[in-house]
Amino acid sequence: MAKHIENTIVRFTGFTDPEGNPLSDWHDEFLGLEGMLCIYESEHKAPGKKFIYFYPSEPDSELQRYFNSISGVLSRSGDRIILEADNRYEFTEGDFLSEEDRELLWLNVFMN
Repeated sequence: MAKHIENTIVRFTGFTDPEGNPLSDWHDEFLGLEGMLCIYESEHKAPGKKFIYFYPSEPDSELQRYFNSISGVLSRSGDRIILEADNRYEFTEGDFLSEEDRELLWLNVFMN
């Protein structure tokens, strides 16, 4: 079982290889989107390492999309959150969603 660390509102701003070279794959459709980042800590497979689930805010969509990462090292610098795992995931924290959209996203993520 993983340990839940926190949920925060972010914008997905970057997806690169470990050396910082931009990657282009299905993650591209999530770049620039705001949503909820759920951060977890592995307790068994990679103790102490973090992994994430990102749920974009798409209030008009019937389906809640998401992606997740494998375990890696999470760091923060100002409003930036970076997870370095198999690849590098970059997010910017902020107040990007209205209260109504935030509540709807929370319900879509945790009640479905």
